[in-house]
Amino acid sequence: MRTQPCDLGIRQGRMRKAVQFVEAANTIRDFADEHSDIADAYVTLCVHAGIAQSEVEGGLYPYAGVTGGVQESR
Repeated sequence: MRTQPCDLGIRQGRMRKAVQFVEAANTIRDFADEHSDIADAYVTLCVHAGIAQSEVEGGLYPYAGVTGGVQESR
């Protein structure tokens, strides 16, 4: 995968996304009658949270999905 350094704004945005994914996963889990009914959705949201977090940790943002052209380095 090709990556590019990202600036503080991008990292903060990805961290907000990671938190949103975790919060959504927890909300789904808390309101589910049967955990087996929501297992796939819960795991998918947790995986997305992990991906967003890993992009923040590494300070890199993949080209795929980036809008607005090339991001500036930190």
